[in-house]
Amino acid sequence: MDHDATKRIISVRLHLVHTLLKKYAYTTSQRVNVAEHELGHAMGLAHNPIKQSVMYKSTRYVSVQPVDVANVRYLYSLPPAQYFINTAQTSSTVNANKDIVTDSWMKVIFNSHERESERVAGTVH
Repeated sequence: MDHDATKRIISVRLHLVHTLLKKYAYTTSQRVNVAEHELGHAMGLAHNPIKQSVMYKSTRYVSVQPVDVANVRYLYSLPPAQYFINTAQTSSTVNANKDIVTDSWMKVIFNSHERESERVAGTVH
């Protein structure tokens, strides 16, 4: 993942391991779901405890859902100092998860916004 001086993402490299996808007989649709999940990480999202989210820790059956869109919108509405662990200017990171929100920090966000995310996903009436 490459950032500009303001920490905006300017490029991401993503590689899915074809041999594993083939070995476990992933369909084209499931491969797209996995790619969407990994791109979610590239955009700064951690795993989501909601099973109906593309960011759920272990699924190949769910595509991007309204809850995922809501979480991206929320994340990108925050000032950078709130979602970057290290706000020092860098042009590139080897591991985006070191620079972007950790799972433990995302739990704080999910706990405070879980009801809203569930409402957006249509699971709270």
